[in-house]
Amino acid sequence: MNRYFILLKRELWEHTSLFKLPLVFYLVVVLGNLAFGNLFQFVELAPDGLQRGIFRSAFGTVNSVAFIVFIFLAAFYLLDCLYTERKDRSILFWRSLPVSDTQTVLLKLVTAVVVIPLILWLTLVSAHLTILILQSVLGTEEAGNFLGLISLGKYWLNLALVLLVTMLWSLPLLSWLMFCSAWTNRTPLITVIAIPVVLAMIELLLPFELNLGGHMLSRLPFGFGNQGSGIDQLLGLSALGTGNSDSLLQNATEALSRTDLLIGIVISAALVTLTIQIRRWRDVA
Repeated sequence: MNRYFILLKRELWEHTSLFKLPLVFYLVVVLGNLAFGNLFQFVELAPDGLQRGIFRSAFGTVNSVAFIVFIFLAAFYLLDCLYTERKDRSILFWRSLPVSDTQTVLLKLVTAVVVIPLILWLTLVSAHLTILILQSVLGTEEAGNFLGLISLGKYWLNLALVLLVTMLWSLPLLSWLMFCSAWTNRTPLITVIAIPVVLAMIELLLPFELNLGGHMLSRLPFGFGNQGSGIDQLLGLSALGTGNSDSLLQNATEALSRTDLLIGIVISAALVTLTIQIRRWRDVA
């Protein structure tokens, strides 16, 4: 256990953006509330039935921006994590330690799939509390009534559930990013884009349709590809939803039992296995 903790500290040490970016986002939320201190002052003018939606929209805006920022954070972390260690030859030092390639690769994937979403969730919870506290301090009486309009505990649990299903749904895509980071000699981002484009062009020459592009786009977090099987459709949420759908738990359970999600996990396992083998036998030079 101590070994994995040391490996995790290594990731945070080598990729400082994992904790610096959440801090910057949090500071932006604080400054935004100080600059626009009367955020909730017109809520009392709205009908009672709309007040809950107004509060959720305010939190939803924060959630949406944070989700987009952290999606790019996870993507660029995976693109960089195995490529940079070969580029700066730090892999030679880490290979001298009693840590296997399997442990290293799995820890990096766990960092992207578990640690980064956990940081995101904690950042959002802190941002939500900061909004309420600052609005109360700034004299917005309606901010104190927010707890009567929505259960924050349930709200935060729903956000955690959305993040869980999103990471599992996007696991093949995340594994693909890490595979390209280990395999390519230069500029992993070009490899990530070029190979699917080439496969899509080859598909045009086939007498049957595989819809590889559609499948890959559907794995983008929250259905950015606007595919019918995107994660936002699975959870019954609008684009970058805030996790407040009444049927969220039922939809998430159905999503976790879908065959295509299980197939994605199998594909991800295959890509991770290849990544481990590539890192093991890759010539640093």
